[in-house]
Amino acid sequence: MLDQETLDGLWKYEDPKLSEQRFRDALADPAYDADEKAELATQLGRAIGLQGRYEEADALLDSVDGEEEPTVGVRILLERGRLLNASGHAAMAVPLFEQAAELGDHLGEEYLAVDALHMLAIADSAHAELWTKSALEYASTAHDPHTRRWMVALHNNLGWRCTAPAGSRRRSWSSSWPNSGLSGPELPPNSNTPAKRSRPVNWPWRQAEPVLCSDPVDVLTMTACGSAGLNSTSSWATSRA
Repeated sequence: MLDQETLDGLWKYEDPKLSEQRFRDALADPAYDADEKAELATQLGRAIGLQGRYEEADALLDSVDGEEEPTVGVRILLERGRLLNASGHAAMAVPLFEQAAELGDHLGEEYLAVDALHMLAIADSAHAELWTKSALEYASTAHDPHTRRWMVALHNNLGWRCTAPAGSRRRSWSSSWPNSGLSGPELPPNSNTPAKRSRPVNWPWRQAEPVLCSDPVDVLTMTACGSAGLNSTSSWATSRA
């Protein structure tokens, strides 16, 4: 399968038309095997969807075989959820993102699991803070350094939710980063963290009520609401031990 850095190198998120052409060119490249081309096709579908061609993107995702390679299945769930959310059907996207998060976690696909949790914060806005905290907890204990880079955008999103005036809206960093290709900070490796959890994730948002932030946020020092719920003893982090 393709690593995320390879896919990021093909993306230019501010120019989905160019991204579409890059993925079409990659699909025509015989250097990629069938499973890798299936992954590329999911990203082609995303690029097409970003141009508002939702039906075309949906038909393309229908044509991708996600049965043989589970990672492709996770990407199909993610991209179909993004299409639904972008086309005004956020409620329908939520269960797809939930499935993507759980399956990605089961497979040890940490980057995709965090991506799905981040998308849940967008699609399920009533529980956005809980989803974002869960994504942060997951990313903070990730084995993959590329996945831990998600923490910059997620901290920004959580911080903005804590401080933004009621009813205000602002584009989050995560809508462009890490997808923008910015390198972000270099985070230290965590050699004690396994690539896969030894037991299923506890999904705390099923029972918990949203917690309202009350303290200012300093995104630059990576603190949010006193770091409540974001330390290594959280339900996400302990489940990964």
